[in-house]
Amino acid sequence: MLFKALSRVVVLGSAGSAIYLSNAIDVPEQLVNKQKQLEKTFLPATITKIEDIKLYENFYGCNFVFINNWDKKETYSFREFIKKNKEDKKWPNLIISATNEHKTRCEKQKFITLAFHVNKFVIYHPK
Repeated sequence: MLFKALSRVVVLGSAGSAIYLSNAIDVPEQLVNKQKQLEKTFLPATITKIEDIKLYENFYGCNFVFINNWDKKETYSFREFIKKNKEDKKWPNLIISATNEHKTRCEKQKFITLAFHVNKFVIYHPK
């Protein structure tokens, strides 16, 4: 199916006569914008899975940063931290718990820096 764009021009003459011009342009279907269905995503009240962390980061514009070793400057996003420590299955649940606990600090362009201390992640303030 071709989309037809029509343009019409009416030119009035001095004697009261009119000239009517018309152009029809065939536009291929590939060039016509098709409507796309938007997917609804709801922000959960509680972070219960890893995917929820990314929703919070995207919605509020913040980043959760996890410190592996501050002296060596080893900091990671939550996904990188889990990937680096994939042999130990405790990390995903600890990260979910920490981000849920500190999600109210999530603000635009803010980094929430978390370090592991006494069996849980806490806000880290470098000295």
